[in-house]
Amino acid sequence: MEGARQDIHKLLQQLAAAYREGDVEAFRGLHDERAVFAEPGLGRRLVGREACVERFRRFVGSVEMLDYSDDEAHVEAWADTAVATYRVRMAFAPPGGEVRRETGRDIVTLRRKAGRWLVVWRTSLPGA
Repeated sequence: MEGARQDIHKLLQQLAAAYREGDVEAFRGLHDERAVFAEPGLGRRLVGREACVERFRRFVGSVEMLDYSDDEAHVEAWADTAVATYRVRMAFAPPGGEVRRETGRDIVTLRRKAGRWLVVWRTSLPGA
């Protein structure tokens, strides 16, 4: 399982880079076609990779990302399924708007498909 944990940590680093850089295509490539995103606080659910990508596209297209950092993830892996949790800090601002700083904890479920880990379910818990 140590190899799986290393692969998952690498995927999470790529996800963080997609946020920092606003890279929609990189974000798309990290998600399964049936991915689900439960909006912060376990609100509305977005179902399917393209729905998740569109939400990401709208977010990164409407703000300037000033800072995005996360702590080392805690990863539990079993065969082809894994769960990762980690703290996230970000600062962003809409054009001409005030800076917002947010912290929280992300919970990500991943599945190994054809030898590659992909995000299948994700949420953020604000302030956690």
